[in-house]
Amino acid sequence: WKRVFVVGCHCKRPGCVRTSDPVYGKCTLGGQENFEIVFPWYQKHRGREAWTLGFLPALCLALAPPLFMMGGLTRPIVGGLLVAIGAWLLFSRHRQGWKLDAPVEHEAHLEET
Repeated sequence: WKRVFVVGCHCKRPGCVRTSDPVYGKCTLGGQENFEIVFPWYQKHRGREAWTLGFLPALCLALAPPLFMMGGLTRPIVGGLLVAIGAWLLFSRHRQGWKLDAPVEHEAHLEET
């Protein structure tokens, strides 16, 4: 079971995503689809710009509500864990003053044997 996301739906609303899933095949704004759109920028700027410090906590907090709404025992527990992880990350980054870590110089050392 696979969802295919296509950016630029027929409704022409900015940020709208249409899925090919027959259950969720409607125009939607928000949710985890927007994180999929932003993720390449996050990867490019991670460790160099301060806004990337809020991406992972926001992702955890955005993924939790759908898990709470699902039935069963496991998914709401995972949703609770995501809320706890997101809140802890927000708290720890706020306590550190939203400062980026110093860049680490890393060189690959290759030796022929």
